[in-house]
Amino acid sequence: MEVTKKRPKQKIGSELNLKATKKRPTQKIAEGTKGKVFAVELSSTDRRVQNGENIFRVEKEATIGRSPDCDIVILDEYVSRKHAQIFIKDGKAYIKDLLSSNGTFFQERPVLQQMQIEEDGTLRVDTVEFNIKTLSV
Repeated sequence: MEVTKKRPKQKIGSELNLKATKKRPTQKIAEGTKGKVFAVELSSTDRRVQNGENIFRVEKEATIGRSPDCDIVILDEYVSRKHAQIFIKDGKAYIKDLLSSNGTFFQERPVLQQMQIEEDGTLRVDTVEFNIKTLSV
């Protein structure tokens, strides 16, 4: 079982000194039915978000976490290795917490299992915020 530090009630501790990982290629957008979500765009200016980008497009699914295996890597010791997952199912976008130690929040509500992502919301992984935009056909 993965051990992630619980966030103290103070400011962020020292950051991990990890290197950015290689980018995964963007998948081709499949034709969808009118009104269905086909992608989710995440944007953040937080310097702890790696992968060399500030905007990430999720067309099927993406994991967020500290591990270099994640699609969106956050270099912070209070982010779990595999912290959360965004996925698209039946034309709707969802966020799922992967049993992280410090939680995942959408619109400041805790994501306890999985939650549908609403239009133009804010996702928070520990203290890192992402602006979310759903892209529909």
